[in-house]
Amino acid sequence: METEKFNKELRKLVFAGAVRRYQDLTPAMVSRIETEVYAICEHGMAEDFVRWANHAAGMRVGGILVNVRTGTAPGSIVNYCLGITQVDPLKYHLLFERFFDTDCGNLKEVVSRAIEKDYVDIVKVLNNDFYSITAEPTDQKTWELMQAGDTEGCYMLGSRFAREQLAVIKPSNIFELTAMESMLRPHNKELLPQYLVAKEQNGGWKCGIGAVDDLLSETYGLILYQEQVMRIAALVGNYSPHGTLSFMRTLFHGAEDDLWADCREEFIASAIDNGYDVQKVQKLWERMEQFGSYIFNKSHAVCIALISYYYVYLRAHKND
Repeated sequence: METEKFNKELRKLVFAGAVRRYQDLTPAMVSRIETEVYAICEHGMAEDFVRWANHAAGMRVGGILVNVRTGTAPGSIVNYCLGITQVDPLKYHLLFERFFDTDCGNLKEVVSRAIEKDYVDIVKVLNNDFYSITAEPTDQKTWELMQAGDTEGCYMLGSRFAREQLAVIKPSNIFELTAMESMLRPHNKELLPQYLVAKEQNGGWKCGIGAVDDLLSETYGLILYQEQVMRIAALVGNYSPHGTLSFMRTLFHGAEDDLWADCREEFIASAIDNGYDVQKVQKLWERMEQFGSYIFNKSHAVCIALISYYYVYLRAHKND
């Protein structure tokens, strides 16, 4: 009975939060919420989420920003609706499967960290509620500073290399900044010239499968995120949500691994059965193989990009 009580309370809190966040709920939104709530309750974690939601609500009353930077937590629409995280997973195409890719013990730790009193440096300098600058990141003055590389001392954008790349690539929106954050990692830096060329061409690589080309248009044809690979697995290979996780992990193994070879054969066969042209599918696989060792957790990249944006925003408006 106690479990049933918290299951009902969680569902009630989530849907109330969803109405506040989105106003009008589409069938797709409702379906995703129901899926997430069901999974959380099935894992016996409803009570934990109710407690975390209440904790997060208390922190917001105090004007404290509740998590922008925890790695996978923003992949959950439940977290967003409960106010545990502040990044809309629908807007940024984040996946619940990526968030739930852990055992329950680690999951509890992930979400607990998301609602701790995380006094980021930028919060300390504000006199008013931090939400005063959490609107859509469209401030022109902020983007102009970034495009000039005038970000010394700013979170994740302060190094000489980051400032040089900002001045070259000139990001103009949060999606481009998210891509940059994923490519500024030491292992991924060699992708930056490819990204610049693709951006200048306002397009880049295409495989000819419309749904995939649309998906990759955000990153100008480059495959930068684990979530992109997972969506491709679902769209083209008809993998189940859980299967997209194992598919994504397999790309890290490389062509000499038996698991990789089996995955390649399975993906191509499934895509063909799903009605896709074999040459286009093979071309897509080669592209995924090319980028497999670079792909980054997009949930984390979005959080880093937003924190970086807020730092630069404060610099841009320090004399206002």
